Amino acid sequence: MDKQYVTKKKLSMNKIEKLPNQCAFFVKAKQRYCSREKVETYEYCYTHAHLDTNYHGPKRITCPINPEHIIYEKDLNYHLKVCNTVKAMEKQQNEIYYEKDINLGCCTSHSTPKAKETTSQDKKKKMSKELLDMLNKMSEEELQALIDKINTIYEKLFPSSIASHCIQSIHCEQFVKEEEISKIKHAQQQSAIIAHIEHEKCFSPKYTYFEFGSGKAFLSLMLKRALAISNNVKQTFDEPYSTDKPEFYLIDRDSSRRKADNLLRAVSKFGILNTSDKSIQQKVRDLDFSTQSIQRITLDIKDLNLKKVPLIEHVEQGVVISKHLCGVATDLTLRCITQSSNLQPDSHTLVCPFKGIFVALCCHHLCSWQSYVNQNFFSEIGFNGEQDFDKVRRLCSWALCYLDAEGNVVEKTSGVETNNLNALLNKLSYGQKTEIGFRCKRIIDAGRVDYLKHLPFFDQVKLVQYTEKSFSPENVMLICTTKN
Repeated sequence: MDKQYVTKKKLSMNKIEKLPNQCAFFVKAKQRYCSREKVETYEYCYTHAHLDTNYHGPKRITCPINPEHIIYEKDLNYHLKVCNTVKAMEKQQNEIYYEKDINLGCCTSHSTPKAKETTSQDKKKKMSKELLDMLNKMSEEELQALIDKINTIYEKLFPSSIASHCIQSIHCEQFVKEEEISKIKHAQQQSAIIAHIEHEKCFSPKYTYFEFGSGKAFLSLMLKRALAISNNVKQTFDEPYSTDKPEFYLIDRDSSRRKADNLLRAVSKFGILNTSDKSIQQKVRDLDFSTQSIQRITLDIKDLNLKKVPLIEHVEQGVVISKHLCGVATDLTLRCITQSSNLQPDSHTLVCPFKGIFVALCCHHLCSWQSYVNQNFFSEIGFNGEQDFDKVRRLCSWALCYLDAEGNVVEKTSGVETNNLNALLNKLSYGQKTEIGFRCKRIIDAGRVDYLKHLPFFDQVKLVQYTEKSFSPENVMLICTTKN
């Protein structure tokens, strides 16, 4: 293809209609068409031209390391040498705190990196297919026996419902009001998490906060602003604050846009609170400043040795926070935390460097038996080890399949669901499936609670409904506080 047609010009971001000269590729993750101009004689841009039925150029394929990269097949070997994803992985492996699979449990390591699914829709499709394949291989009697076992074990583990303690932080009220309508539910969840941090007396500038699965770090940003308000910090660009103590560690395997990082540094260094103000955001972008108080760790949690992260020696006591730590990442985080404990030479006792843990749980269908922190517990309560664990974690997807935006079960519109070979599936109502899904999630969480309770340094371990289901159907948080 002649490269004279390549253009970087971006077109309308209209999510419904496609402009005449716009690329015909539909971006699932953003629910809109590709914003670039189509190439002459094709209906697609240069990047997506190989999808056109009239395309006769060299074959193009996706990069085996990062499917978001589309390359010529003949250039594969060269691309693997210059791929920025490969370079990022190599950079991570050279970090002092990188220790391959240190938090992975008994999972066998893979010699080649696993390709990422490109969109959340791809993950949902894979999840649905896995569940459907499993259910269609089971007879009606086998599925009924599994459901009966799940209900019996759940009722034994949870004789009463999980405590509901839906609260909002008074220090976050103005920030929630400032948020855009599309982001208000996220802000309300962040405020609820911070309210529980306050309630458990883990809300203080003396603590260092570790946000696992931080993404853009908006939870840490709101927490820092709340801390500044509670301590009457004055806003000024002229007299920066200075501290050698790390205040936040932002931990995530993906290198996100880090939209909140500079704003978080601005709050930390200058006490700037109204970070939603566009003029303030522009001024922060124009400033050339850095601060050691905010540490961004770009690494998979499974490879993170927390004892070796920068400036960890200055941390007196930490608090772990996370808003929706997906599936296996929760188990990796719990193992990462416990392996950071230190043996006191005088008393020969283990001391945990963390005052509290506040993790909003989600995506239990992405858990894995190999990394699950309490395999013995799962077998002891009556399940058949890995075989039943795999079925339970797949059934977790039922919890959210039939809910509307407010967290209410959608009524079943027809008597039969297509593609189901198991007759029992057509007899179960959407409400019954949703309840089974949530029970599976809580059973997996019960093992995590049991794991933490058997460690010598946690005084309190509990599951709490921390926010309303209308804000998030994934409204259960794991809370731990230490004895010291």
